[in-house]
Amino acid sequence: MAQWFPWVLQPGANLMRWALLHPDAREQYVGWEEHARIYLAMVRMALVKHGRLPELVSVLNEVLADEDCRRIWDSKPELVGHRDGHVFRLNISRFDHQDIEVVTQVLYPAAFPPDLRFVAITWLGSREDPGAEAARRSPSAAAGSADRVAPRRPVQGTPPRPYWALDSFEAARSLAGSSPVDLPALSEAAGRGTRLTADFSGRNVIWATSEASGTVAFEDLSTQEALARIPIAALTEGARREYQNLLRSTLAPDGPTAARQIDELLVPHRAAIDLLMDLGSELSPTATTGPSNGLSRSESDTGTERAQELAGRLDASPR
Repeated sequence: MAQWFPWVLQPGANLMRWALLHPDAREQYVGWEEHARIYLAMVRMALVKHGRLPELVSVLNEVLADEDCRRIWDSKPELVGHRDGHVFRLNISRFDHQDIEVVTQVLYPAAFPPDLRFVAITWLGSREDPGAEAARRSPSAAAGSADRVAPRRPVQGTPPRPYWALDSFEAARSLAGSSPVDLPALSEAAGRGTRLTADFSGRNVIWATSEASGTVAFEDLSTQEALARIPIAALTEGARREYQNLLRSTLAPDGPTAARQIDELLVPHRAAIDLLMDLGSELSPTATTGPSNGLSRSESDTGTERAQELAGRLDASPR
């Protein structure tokens, strides 16, 4: 959600305030007035169902202070309960600001009151012109797209970028939450022009990279995904410490359980070390010449002991 709509990370985030009042919403919703009409009809429905709740009245007063919203509100009184199945077009930075067609699905969790909703916004990924069908259903959507300066590019079946771009590293860093954890040594190990920031829990890492255009592209990765990208062999002492701290955050809080998890993670590495050690022993100058169906018992034992010694060093608990 935050990758598509960063506003949700702001304190007191409210969909109606953002969609109806924020300049970004008028850019991101293709044919914004049509969306404004629907959202205002949903606000009206909420007033009918819940009366003049202070929070609802506050939102309504803010919205109606806007000239465009007041005009739409007064033009055609409507009631809309939800947007389930609504197909429309978005223009958001995650998809390099190209128009994409999406559909909303509104779900009602059974264990909660009916007013609580879970809304999924799904990219349709059509290989055809993403606006053709939407334009037939909504002339205002077609007009909104036609007014854009940048030419629309066809969707190719997959999102054009796995990340989205911001103006600065600081803007990317802010998406790590209210207490971001900088990782300067790992950033250097990850490559020039890269900055990594973990959130306070250590479960996610913002991987930001400077682009030639001057923007900063970034991905919101799980910690495991971020660690998998970092070349371990070239880590400095400081980078090793940051790596271990991040790795520790992915394990169970209590030491014994975390140690068991480390043992499980080491299983495939120990097997690979054994294989390499055995092969190295076979190929070493001291190996017996001539045909061989495998390593001798002594060579295998030696290789395994060395592998176990190395694996034991890897077994040390993260700092």
